[in-house]
Amino acid sequence: MSRWLALKWKARHHAATLVGDTRSYFGLLYGCVLAVWVAYVSHRLTHVPPGGFCADAPPNWLSTMGENVSALPVEVEFGGRLRFMSIWTTDATHWADRNVRGVESVFFHHPNASLTIYSNKLPASAVGAIASLGFDVRVLPYNLTQLLHGTPAAPWLGKLSRWEQGPYFYTHVTDVIRLALLFRDGGVYVDTDVVLVRPFRIAAAAVVAAAELEERQERQKRRGARDGAQPVRAWRDARAAADVADERNASAGAAREPLPLAPHSLGAEAHTVSDTPIVNGAIMVFARGSPFLWGAMREFAGTYRDFEWGWNGPELLTRVRRRCPHNVSVLGEERFYPFHWEEVALYSTAGHEAANEAMWRVIEQRSYAAHLWNKKSAELPLHADSVYARLMRAFRVLPDGVAAGKAGGTHAAAEARAHQLVADGIAAGAVL
Repeated sequence: MSRWLALKWKARHHAATLVGDTRSYFGLLYGCVLAVWVAYVSHRLTHVPPGGFCADAPPNWLSTMGENVSALPVEVEFGGRLRFMSIWTTDATHWADRNVRGVESVFFHHPNASLTIYSNKLPASAVGAIASLGFDVRVLPYNLTQLLHGTPAAPWLGKLSRWEQGPYFYTHVTDVIRLALLFRDGGVYVDTDVVLVRPFRIAAAAVVAAAELEERQERQKRRGARDGAQPVRAWRDARAAADVADERNASAGAAREPLPLAPHSLGAEAHTVSDTPIVNGAIMVFARGSPFLWGAMREFAGTYRDFEWGWNGPELLTRVRRRCPHNVSVLGEERFYPFHWEEVALYSTAGHEAANEAMWRVIEQRSYAAHLWNKKSAELPLHADSVYARLMRAFRVLPDGVAAGKAGGTHAAAEARAHQLVADGIAAGAVL
């Protein structure tokens, strides 16, 4: 019996040793796999490509018209009429009144500007009413291969058939197209759900930097240091309230012109708790040949993720800006994104009169444009006195009741209509 017990004990001991060895083996294997994965991700995120992240762009390149061009002085590139551009990659049936309102707002403030909507699905009739009034708006098809050829984003095309199967492919196409278009031609990119609320004033970087420094010092004196533990939204609300109070006390209701825009400007849609700006690309102002855009296209191809919505868009711009801060100016939220996408219901539906009035005043005083966050707001009902409703009926050039694809008249008639809107008080804050 004792011998049998000894043999049984030995068997259990060997089994336990085997199990322990097996666990150690799998633990070691898991550790090795994890280490390799961490090293791979670290390489993808921190690897510096040839020339560095902030390398200069080439001195010459081809414009979208096929012309050999180079960088221009700011006063030459932005001294005449502005070039606006948008992209539409979804079905034309989704084109709605708010998209037309965005187009109208461009010409309300810049009647001599040009706006090109690059789309392979949108018919020219979508903006026919506005074009018939004499404004320079057009819909042009795009060739993705031609646009990216010769840029750092071109290698991304090598797996295009795979990327096309991704859930966010068309969103990512617009992300990279806007980079290529702005690099080749320069100008102002706006999403089709953006409403301009005042003319864009673009000045040399040195002029803008001096103005920004002065304003930053003034605002720091007014507000004091930010509490690092304060939630982002609470800080935004407090800041908006402080801005409204400051403007009322300083100007007794008179509008103050915001800072001019640098020729390489993006806007922050929010700030993290550590006060790091989260950059958005719905509105972008860039001179052609920008090294920031060149680096962004390189980042797009080198770190592309087909299964993540924001990685190749807002997050990409945020990453590149962090590495190359000297190549771009990031504006405060109120310039382009006065309200966040989490707040669309607050500024569109009934029951928030005080908040809407306060936000409208911020927009009047400090904003160049307002992003409507269409994916979040398109189905919401609009209260007549909400910020959204006021944006929809302000800054128009089409007569009331005219369908988006039908109109007649002249450019002079459109200008007369714009002046009438201001006189009627409908477009409050349009001329500030």
